[in-house]
Amino acid sequence: EAPQRRNHAQEQEGAAPEQEVRGGQAQALQGQAVAKEDVLPGDILVFSGRRIGGAVGHVGIAIAYDHDKDEITFIHSANGGGIRIDKTSAPYYKARYIGARRMLK
Repeated sequence: EAPQRRNHAQEQEGAAPEQEVRGGQAQALQGQAVAKEDVLPGDILVFSGRRIGGAVGHVGIAIAYDHDKDEITFIHSANGGGIRIDKTSAPYYKARYIGARRMLK
């Protein structure tokens, strides 16, 4: 069974804890889809794996969206690279960007 956690809103309202969702594929199905131009800090960004256009293989968390450059700055854990900050305009991520999800309202 997945660990349970409580977010700030649930603590304030006395609501039951949510089941924690793990793995990029599962996270890509959670929350509400968000258009790229509407991404806010904290939204989940979804990318395909090593094969362009393939299944979900990676997720990151949005830090900022630059409307002038149409790019999202995000933080993620890279294979062998530790925690990194990158931009969706980088060729690798631009080719693999699937979309964004908002987990909290």
